[in-house]
Amino acid sequence: MLAALAAGATASETTVYHDAYAAWNVADNKATGAITLRITAHLRHYRSANQSARTFWGNLKTAFGAASMPAVFADFKQVINAKLSGGNPVPEMERMATLFGHLATNNLTITPSLQGLILLAALPNKWDNVAQLFMQRTDLTTSLTLANVRTAIKQEYEHAGRSVDSSTRKLSAVKRKGPDPSYRPQQPQAGPPRQPYGQQQQQRSGAPKCRGGRQEREKKERRACKATQHDHSHFASTSMIVDEVEPQLVI
Repeated sequence: MLAALAAGATASETTVYHDAYAAWNVADNKATGAITLRITAHLRHYRSANQSARTFWGNLKTAFGAASMPAVFADFKQVINAKLSGGNPVPEMERMATLFGHLATNNLTITPSLQGLILLAALPNKWDNVAQLFMQRTDLTTSLTLANVRTAIKQEYEHAGRSVDSSTRKLSAVKRKGPDPSYRPQQPQAGPPRQPYGQQQQQRSGAPKCRGGRQEREKKERRACKATQHDHSHFASTSMIVDEVEPQLVI
């Protein structure tokens, strides 16, 4: 609010005052317009004619500044029913701290220990170890505060995140399986053509064998065997056996 011009002011002081009043009047009109645009039409009667923005805001604060009991109860209900989702807990804990601040502003102050207990009760099951660590402390009356519980929950969340990252790095370091081996049929090696089994056996033995088999092969082998036997018997018949005679001495 611009102070009034002092009585007996000089001409130069009056000029300075009018210049300052013009600038203040422009800023006051902007503030009044901003407040008017942000309230509903049925509340604009709280601004009277020729009132400054400061007076307009004072009227609204007097009418609606004090929170009603239903509004206080709504904030309190949100606090005691709050549950952390298990994700990033920082935004959710900031919301709970804001609700505690609203209650304190409306003369409903909750002690720091009770705030810490409410936050521990809002933990998900996977962070129950945080509550157990606090319950085992001997200085619980002084250590159980909203600030300490918030710090412990944040550390637990960051620790769990680092554990997941290390496991991911270990899995990514595992060597991946290569492509499946493709089957290639073995190509036959070039070489001389193989002879039939019968010819190979004849070449190895040098003479036909009198063995059974199919009819045609039996006939051929039988004729070859007879020819061989005939040659042997002829040789034996033409040979002469001479008895050896002892020489005698004639006197």
